[in-house]
Amino acid sequence: MPYINQRAPSGGGDLTAAVFLAQLLKTQDPVAALSATAGAVYAVFAATLPGESELALITAQNALVTPPTSFPVEKFN
Repeated sequence: MPYINQRAPSGGGDLTAAVFLAQLLKTQDPVAALSATAGAVYAVFAATLPGESELALITAQNALVTPPTSFPVEKFN
């Protein structure tokens, strides 16, 4: 996952939980849901201007519905 060099704004954990639940209900596949969640959360953080304390949810709303990218999910022990 590419690095975004900025301080994390408020709400990242809530966003991750909400998107993961929505994707899990949509796909019924935890691996696909996690991959899409990573893509959506990354897009929201990338759209959030440096120094902002709130996430750019409106700006990145399309990415929440259809994540522009996905990230591979690997199982590890």
